[in-house]
Amino acid sequence: MLLLLLAAALPARAQTPLKFTLNFRLDASNAAFFLAEDRGYYAAEGLAVTFDGAKGSADAASRLASGAYQMGFVDISVITEFNARNPDRTIQSLFMVYDLAPMAIGSLRDRGIARPADLLGRTVGAAAGDGAYRMFPAFARLNGIDPGAVKIQLLESQLREAMLVRGTVDAVIGFDYVIGPGLVADGAAPESIVFLRYSDYGMRLYGNSIAASRSFIDANPDAVRRFVAAAARGWRDTFEDPASAIDAVIKRDKLLDRRAELDRMGWIRDHNLRRPEEARHGLGSVDRDRLAAGIALVAQAFGLPVAPDIDSVYTDRFLPPLADRTPRL
Repeated sequence: MLLLLLAAALPARAQTPLKFTLNFRLDASNAAFFLAEDRGYYAAEGLAVTFDGAKGSADAASRLASGAYQMGFVDISVITEFNARNPDRTIQSLFMVYDLAPMAIGSLRDRGIARPADLLGRTVGAAAGDGAYRMFPAFARLNGIDPGAVKIQLLESQLREAMLVRGTVDAVIGFDYVIGPGLVADGAAPESIVFLRYSDYGMRLYGNSIAASRSFIDANPDAVRRFVAAAARGWRDTFEDPASAIDAVIKRDKLLDRRAELDRMGWIRDHNLRRPEEARHGLGSVDRDRLAAGIALVAQAFGLPVAPDIDSVYTDRFLPPLADRTPRL
């Protein structure tokens, strides 16, 4: 509140336009960005931010590299692969949001898929731009499965869960907090849903982060710093008060079901964000040894020409002061 009063008392500041690509369609997973907007954090930093949905992290990464968007919400494993294959158009993670990637394979109990080997010979639905789909070959190889022995059926992301309920596919690949509510909305009983979470099968990876292309970072470091400062406060506030974040995203898409999005946010807070005892030491940072292990895993799984070094994938130089990114729990 004090920040808003101070901002109102100051002379009008020129607003720098900035386009931000989300990780997916509007939902609880990106509600914090809208909470930051509603609380005036971007305006206080002199930014006029436009947000657009995307088809997944691979889609968001391509948008950043092309220059169509200046900043975005992108899975760091996707950034790792993208940088290795596109050394002249690299992307850098600036603020780690998901301490644990939500990548998973979802199915229904009656399909008999209880472990990775059960996927052999089965049909699995996926959206082409989805980060979990991009990482599926790594998941498969790590668990002794030939990715080619699993039939992948590419689907539009909004049809994925419906195709599983109808029996068109045996399982789907995606983020667990998207798959679960989607299946329930399409008629599946919550107790019938099963997950093979990548993090339970050898892939304890970091997930989505605030990111930008290196070219934009180098040309506009002050704008980058100001956006990260505002968004960090939004994520801090969301950790403390998830209901307000859900209200902020529903203001922008009134077709969203508030109860479903609150449940989704609860899942994200419990499973993907930093644990409360760790959050007291701040959001946004990474453990360098753990990140290095994740980069090595991604590089090995994809047969990348070179494993990117940590500093090319992530930097902490734009992290705001600890108080602005530490939930008051």
